[in-house]
Amino acid sequence: MANWAIVVGINAYNELPAEYQLHGAVEDAADFAEWVLHQHGGQVSPEHFYYWTFPAKNAPQSTAWRRRGTPDVTRAPTVADIVGLYEKIYSQAANLPGPHRVYVFFAGHGVQVGGANNQAETCFVVGDYEGIGNLGIVPCDRLRIAFQTNGFAEVIMFLDCCRTQLNFRSEVPNIFSYGGDGLLRHGVGRAASQGSRAFEFPDTPPKRGAFTQALMEGLRQRRDATGNLTLNALEEYVYNRVPGLIGQNKQFPQFDFDPRNPPFLLLNGPVIARSSWITISNVPAQSVGQLYDSQNNPVGPEVVEAGGTLRFSAPIGQLYSVALHENPTFVGFRHDSAEGTNVTFG
Repeated sequence: MANWAIVVGINAYNELPAEYQLHGAVEDAADFAEWVLHQHGGQVSPEHFYYWTFPAKNAPQSTAWRRRGTPDVTRAPTVADIVGLYEKIYSQAANLPGPHRVYVFFAGHGVQVGGANNQAETCFVVGDYEGIGNLGIVPCDRLRIAFQTNGFAEVIMFLDCCRTQLNFRSEVPNIFSYGGDGLLRHGVGRAASQGSRAFEFPDTPPKRGAFTQALMEGLRQRRDATGNLTLNALEEYVYNRVPGLIGQNKQFPQFDFDPRNPPFLLLNGPVIARSSWITISNVPAQSVGQLYDSQNNPVGPEVVEAGGTLRFSAPIGQLYSVALHENPTFVGFRHDSAEGTNVTFG
């Protein structure tokens, strides 16, 4: 199976007031990007990886989108960017043997469009949203169906956004071309129940989306005895984990997937530990250092000093120490931050 990924995170919306700007969507997207490229995660090859955050964040390099000059670090993606990328991806897939799976991860603002006499749909708010009608929003169910009726055997979507109701008179924008109902293998995880909000936490920066935090824990750590992760098990984990992060009766994630029985197999493989950079400063010139775990086992290769620092990539959530060849004194520390850990030697 060949896999593709669209990963978008938007913190800054130019047309919205300051109180509506977000804080954790970009980091959430970067976190998912790391997982979706991992050999034991989404197994997406770099040439099928499409990533865009605003503001831009250092993360795996995105393949060029369809429209010229995109992704553009000076702005958020627009509806036209998303539609163009969808067309590029299904054209790519048409030239490769199947089956194909595409992952879609959106983190940012969202609204629910429709209701009453037509079915409500979660729509992702993108960079050209102006708060007027249904312009500047991407209908997520229609994107899923479009992929499935244009050659994709499976579509997996995770939507960390609100589902608050837009005007009932607003219609879902018809921006994707497709035929059929798309009732093939699919999975959609939504951060909130219909008409409800999704939350970031904690109250002070750095913030993350509660849904994505729980989702990434499940994607990396949830496995059965045979190494399987099903959408059934992921749904249970996320639903039970979110209240532990932000409190009871505040946010209710919802999953929709088919099939449910037999369980929908998402992946098979070992658990994954997320890594980030450890930077050791105040290091003498030309020093050679080694990172050790809490049992004094070497972690990765030795590193040569550059610019007075040593840099190691290591799984977060653990205790480490570092020592130099010419100075056997160990400096111990804890590495917990996805943004990296800074340590001064000596």
